[in-house]
Amino acid sequence: EPIQRQNDDADRRVKRILEELSPTQRRVLELRFLERRTSRETASELGLTETNVKVIQHRALRRAAELEAAHPDG
Repeated sequence: EPIQRQNDDADRRVKRILEELSPTQRRVLELRFLERRTSRETASELGLTETNVKVIQHRALRRAAELEAAHPDG
């Protein structure tokens, strides 16, 4: 039960953070981390350059860290 509660809390935090990101940032993170796509595959799917995907990913992760720091308890 305590482990499940921790997982539920983590899921809620991730969903809250993803909702705060732009749709493009969210989709880049989904493709890169949830679907384990490469930068090249992500770029192809989204019609972006690979460099642009890397920039968007970096900014999205930085923003996610800022959001988590601002609300560490969810």
